[in-house]
Amino acid sequence: MYTNLLPIIHFLPQKPTILPPPPSFSTAPDFSQAIPPPPSFKTAPQLEGNIIGNHKNSNVKRTTLTTAATRNIQRLKRIPTEAKGAVIDQLHLSKVATVYPENVLALARLQLIIALVRLQLVTALARHQLVTALVRLATVDDPQDGPALPLTEKRDPGDTQGLLIDITGQGAPALQNDQKRQKSSRRSPTPPRSGKLDSGLSFFIDTIGDPKNLVYGPNTYAVPAYRRLGYGQVIGIMDNRKIDPASARGGKHLELVKSKRPTNSQRGRGFGLWNSTDENRTLIIPGNDDTFAFSSQAGFVDLGTTDKEASNPAEKTLISSGVDYRSIEGSTNDNKNHPDRQQQDQPAKDDFEEYVRDRTVRYNRELAEDPTNVQNWLDFIDFQDEISKGLDSGTDSKRKSRSAKATLGEVKISIFVKALESNPENEELWLAYLRCGDEVWDTLTLLENWDRALARIPNSIRLWSDYINLRQTNFTSFSFDDCVKVFEDCLGTLHQISRRLQTTMKHDDDHLDERENIESLMVYVVLRLCLFMKQAGYQERAYASIQALVEFCLFQPLVYQMNPAMTLSHQVSDFAKFWDSEVPRFGEANAQGWNSYHAKIQNDETVENMAGKQFENDEGLFEVDTILDWLDQEQRQQKMHILPRRTNDKEQISIDDDPFRVVLSEDVTAILFNITTTAARKSLIYSIFVFLGLPYSPPGVGTNTHFSTDTFTHNDLQLRGFWPAAEQQQHLIGYVDGVPMKEVQRNDQNPFDLPLSYPVDVEELFAKNDHWFSCFGKQYLTTDEEVAFARHVFDQLLTIEKKDDHLAVCYLSFEASYGHKGGRNLAKRLLNDQRTNIKLWNTYAQMEKVHNKPDEARKVYQLALAAAKEFTEEDRLLVPLLYRMYAQLELECGQRSEALAIIMAMATEDQKDTSGPPSQAHIDMAREYFVQQGMTTRHHFIQQDDDTRTTVAYESLQCHALFEYLVRGVDAAGQVYQQAFDYLAENQIDRSFISEKIWISHVELLYHHTIRNDSGFQPGKLRQATKQGLALFPNNTILLGLFIWNESKTWIYNRVQDFFATTLSSDPNVILWLVYIYVHLHRNQPYDVNLVRTLFEEAVGHSRTRSSILLWKLYIQHEVRLGNTEKAQDLLYRSVRECPWSKDLFLFGFQELGSTMTTKELLNLTSLMMEKDIRTRLIIDQEELFELD
Repeated sequence: MYTNLLPIIHFLPQKPTILPPPPSFSTAPDFSQAIPPPPSFKTAPQLEGNIIGNHKNSNVKRTTLTTAATRNIQRLKRIPTEAKGAVIDQLHLSKVATVYPENVLALARLQLIIALVRLQLVTALARHQLVTALVRLATVDDPQDGPALPLTEKRDPGDTQGLLIDITGQGAPALQNDQKRQKSSRRSPTPPRSGKLDSGLSFFIDTIGDPKNLVYGPNTYAVPAYRRLGYGQVIGIMDNRKIDPASARGGKHLELVKSKRPTNSQRGRGFGLWNSTDENRTLIIPGNDDTFAFSSQAGFVDLGTTDKEASNPAEKTLISSGVDYRSIEGSTNDNKNHPDRQQQDQPAKDDFEEYVRDRTVRYNRELAEDPTNVQNWLDFIDFQDEISKGLDSGTDSKRKSRSAKATLGEVKISIFVKALESNPENEELWLAYLRCGDEVWDTLTLLENWDRALARIPNSIRLWSDYINLRQTNFTSFSFDDCVKVFEDCLGTLHQISRRLQTTMKHDDDHLDERENIESLMVYVVLRLCLFMKQAGYQERAYASIQALVEFCLFQPLVYQMNPAMTLSHQVSDFAKFWDSEVPRFGEANAQGWNSYHAKIQNDETVENMAGKQFENDEGLFEVDTILDWLDQEQRQQKMHILPRRTNDKEQISIDDDPFRVVLSEDVTAILFNITTTAARKSLIYSIFVFLGLPYSPPGVGTNTHFSTDTFTHNDLQLRGFWPAAEQQQHLIGYVDGVPMKEVQRNDQNPFDLPLSYPVDVEELFAKNDHWFSCFGKQYLTTDEEVAFARHVFDQLLTIEKKDDHLAVCYLSFEASYGHKGGRNLAKRLLNDQRTNIKLWNTYAQMEKVHNKPDEARKVYQLALAAAKEFTEEDRLLVPLLYRMYAQLELECGQRSEALAIIMAMATEDQKDTSGPPSQAHIDMAREYFVQQGMTTRHHFIQQDDDTRTTVAYESLQCHALFEYLVRGVDAAGQVYQQAFDYLAENQIDRSFISEKIWISHVELLYHHTIRNDSGFQPGKLRQATKQGLALFPNNTILLGLFIWNESKTWIYNRVQDFFATTLSSDPNVILWLVYIYVHLHRNQPYDVNLVRTLFEEAVGHSRTRSSILLWKLYIQHEVRLGNTEKAQDLLYRSVRECPWSKDLFLFGFQELGSTMTTKELLNLTSLMMEKDIRTRLIIDQEELFELD
């Protein structure tokens, strides 16, 4: 039995058409819950006719048609040829039917068949002739199936072109009388809208249509792709319609509006001729050829492939080879409508099918023989991605639907389950399994599987690390107390491993690296925990945790150090007494340390308690009438109190009102552990500065390490000059494909404003802001209590770390940034204790230079060189440092001859001779000295067993390059550096820390040479050096900043674009995203707003950087600066979802958007703060603030 076939003619209406936006994170459907089952006959919806009306008041209905299909197909073929000008260019037949059991077959009502006739009409006469013929054809009664519904012609008032066939039964007003006469002559009543069949099945006929089904198809999740042609045009849409600019600025949808006339460019492309007479067409999603859908031999109705199903033959190959592989959903291949191209690509497809078949068979055989081969399982799982790419070879992977990715994830999960059955305790498999499940499972399922993994492998460090990240960032499961418990559980597991290594293998050098790794990892976990508590508002507990761990590890009583068999619980019990005594602790004034307290207790000496603090009362503290008043008081209290409160302190807010001000011993003892390695000890010391937000990185740690790229430890980066000046963005310029529509002014970018990501040495610690990359300044700490705490930290650490020269240099830089007098006094005090410390002498001179006292700096260098002659040979090793820095000082002051005389004095060991230029004999002698010095010291680059001798080798290389630069020029100096780079590459240490420092010194020489304009601007030299350096150290912002600065001079940004495109695709991190956004903010005046917004969106959308508080704040601030408060508010909610622990984001939202939020929005935001346990110092009285009943 066939259903009735009726022709349907439809033209586009004159009102604007709405295009849905392209796929995005905010509009895409959520597939995280479950994957919908494939369509079946039992679950398939009842598809019925869907006709789009043209009149504004007409209703679209769905009607079941009941005439014979075969006869009407023949009738369509006999359309009169007199309707000249009518061209039937395509005939689509869509057949959908439901097959019932034989006993109810006669009662079943077949579903809709739509025959779409696309008409290209030239004249009104031709249209009238064809419509008349179709009406006559459709109203012929069928003797078997009853009468057909009437077809009427319907026109829009005032529209001479719009035309459609209406089968709604309503008809146009002009034809209502004819419709009444037709209604009286019907032989059958209207079919019922609902009822029950004899078989007991109930049915309901839906008569409410969806006009967009014809345009976009019935699948509401399939967002149609479209391509912009430029000038508001969309490919495939007639030339008299363009995108409404107002809708484009709105960002939610695009509207097509009728333009005045086609453009010449459109006519030239051949668009105008055929569209001019067919402007009201409705573009309908193409169907599939289902000629054999009703095959009687199959026993079922073949629906064919849909747009959401893969049609590549490779899928059938996988199934036939015995692999349980579901079809991968993806976008339709662009070649499917090009038979010629398909024929050309067929051999490649056949090769791919054969390749997939062979690989699949091989994996099945090998895994059946050896299911314990974990690498084979992982390769087989990765192979699924390769298959997916092959099936979607014509589709951009970035545009693949989320459902396709989810389906691929389900396929992988099924393979993982099989793999874990044979390898239940393999860490690599579990990690890959859980990361894959993160894209597929809901939150509850994900956490359950994490619990299974940790129960199976409780000692896995990598599992715990990823689990911490998950629990901190997962919005659904996040709460402060639960997250702290996860950190403590992780530390407990790591402590069991470290305790075993410390007790049984403490003197075993073979396991030294293992102990270092475990203990350093524990330090990192504590740092993450302290940053987490600080960012959630629990500052006192965060500072207390740092104080407690430093006291326990670095100021431990000698009795515990000499007795390693003593249990940790006994040590912690004694430490709790020290903590509860409320004596001064680490970082506080007059702190003596736990060891001093323990000695006094053992000797029955009196222990002086810390004096109570008295804080001035704030009269406006409790006068809070609005949310902005609360915000002001909250921020003031947060800056005023950072260290834990003592019981004898007198404050305006009582302990009962804010109990988190007091930190008890039980709040900190759960994170305590012992440290036995030098590396872990150093990690703990410099973790304090990371916690405080100070830029002092540990020595020997380069930018290729996790320390420099960790998202969670880089939320306090200082961004000087990140935003362009406000006046530069007043007159906005439109950009089309990155090309400004008006002339723009190029912006000379400052390379020194990039975020800090480079090894910090004396050059950076005492550099002037506009002369070189600088860490010098007091911009890092904002309150007096923080500054005092940092001073005490430096003082107390130097009492136990006297040999840490880098720590002393950092202290001098910190103190000198708050005043020249304080820095000079500190330098003299440190030199009195370490008279022979050449690094301290050099730091003293650099401090004088940075305060614009070059004469004082010269005196310090001359005094140090004179005193060094009396030093021991070991203490004299770093004398090359004094010569190099002294010569560079003269070079910066424009005294080139003085600089050469100084560097020559190092080689000849004579006094500086400035009577005239050196002779050639002296130059040759000096060159021979530097060559020999380099040859005898460079092996320390490889061994790196002694930091001092590695520094000597580095300084000798620097002096040799500087000598050649002063004598023969920049090319000769470049040859010296190139020899060093070749040596490092030969010994496979070209990515080491010392290699990075050498690259920095090389580009520094080239940059200053360019600034001095000694031989004209030669961008090629600096470009080559920075590009080669960035190939090894892509996260180094000194190399990156000079590379961008050099390219900006040439007005060519292709190399910069290529670098970021490559690097961000392989290793995206916060540093690279910030630099890339900075480049486009300062490249032109004004900048391309949409491009910057796109970069922000990509940054916060990536899995590695979506939890960056800093990126989210900058993104929100960007929209606020542009006045897009609604967009900024949406971003605020998204940021809170990705960073649910960040109190700063909540306060930032109140500060920037509080005045524009409604009462309900403010109420929801404050409620969310309380729900997530974000700590507030002042109680948020919602009833009073928001005047709730």
